[in-house]
Amino acid sequence: MRLRDGQTPESFAKAAKRFCESEAAFALPRLKLSKLHGFLALVPSQPSAELERLAGRIVAYFEPFRARLNADECARRNPERLNPRMARKLASWGYPYVFTDFKFHITLTARLTPEDTALLEPVYRALLEPILDTPLAFDHITVFRQAAPDQPFQVWHRFALRGAGAF
Repeated sequence: MRLRDGQTPESFAKAAKRFCESEAAFALPRLKLSKLHGFLALVPSQPSAELERLAGRIVAYFEPFRARLNADECARRNPERLNPRMARKLASWGYPYVFTDFKFHITLTARLTPEDTALLEPVYRALLEPILDTPLAFDHITVFRQAAPDQPFQVWHRFALRGAGAF
């Protein structure tokens, strides 16, 4: 997201630190390799109410920092292909896949052809098999930055979740 006028990277980082200090860490369900809209991705092996609640709180908490989408940003989300509920979310929150439409995933590849998927999926499974059975703690949030929209993301800050009931 781009920052709204009047917000600074420093004010965003301070808010992120405060947010993470109030949020508790939790156990993340084991991850599994999945095909997701032409990509290979890691997804939770079962639903996680804690993860879904945290994702919604993040969207709502940081909304005051977000600049409204410009026409190009909106067009990249293909609003003509969205159902009315998701189109409203895009207009209100800057992204259609929030709250009830959010699905946690860690994208591992670019969009693949079916042939590339057939070739790469067994390789990823073999590489990931040793860690997919390892329990994970969701105990940090990392904030990334881009120098410009066409530049790669860079780690900017990493904050520990330190709220009551921490895992």
